[in-house]
Amino acid sequence: PNTLDTLFHYQVKKTGKEKVLGTGLAASPGAAVGSIVFSSDRAVELSKLKKKIVLVRPETTADDVRGMSVSEGFLTQKGGMTSHAAVVARAMGKPAVVGAENITVNVRDGTLICNGITLREGDMITVDGTNGEFIIGVTDLEKPSVGNETELLLKWSDEFRSLGIRANANTPEEARLARKNGRGRNWSGKN
Repeated sequence: PNTLDTLFHYQVKKTGKEKVLGTGLAASPGAAVGSIVFSSDRAVELSKLKKKIVLVRPETTADDVRGMSVSEGFLTQKGGMTSHAAVVARAMGKPAVVGAENITVNVRDGTLICNGITLREGDMITVDGTNGEFIIGVTDLEKPSVGNETELLLKWSDEFRSLGIRANANTPEEARLARKNGRGRNWSGKN
């Protein structure tokens, strides 16, 4: 099931030139690119300007949900697979790397320090929630696609299922993407 889930999210298009800054737990699949912000309030503010952002926090709490909802993805210094950031990311269908213990996030100073490199608000970062990596700068992302083998597996599953849900869509945009990829309807074409 977890492997199937990754097929429905954008992924980093690997070129071998990525500058992986560090790793953590692959808490929620997919990949996101955006400029770093360190507070949920700032995330909300920048989202109004149509900025793509990645929320970087020591850890998230319920107070961060507004900022999380407008962020492309998340990176936290602390946390595990059942941490707030991980659970919320999976529920929102957004990529997250949590428990990146080799980073120091200083919200007051607005810095992320890892392996002697300091990143600040506005610096671009890529979060790869499928592989648990975070990458300096912008990387190309691959659109989700379902191959013939996966389509066949889902078709076989249709023979036994009694529920027709094929997507976790929390926004109209996610619902449109799910429909475009054949989710949200069964393979016989009946809704």
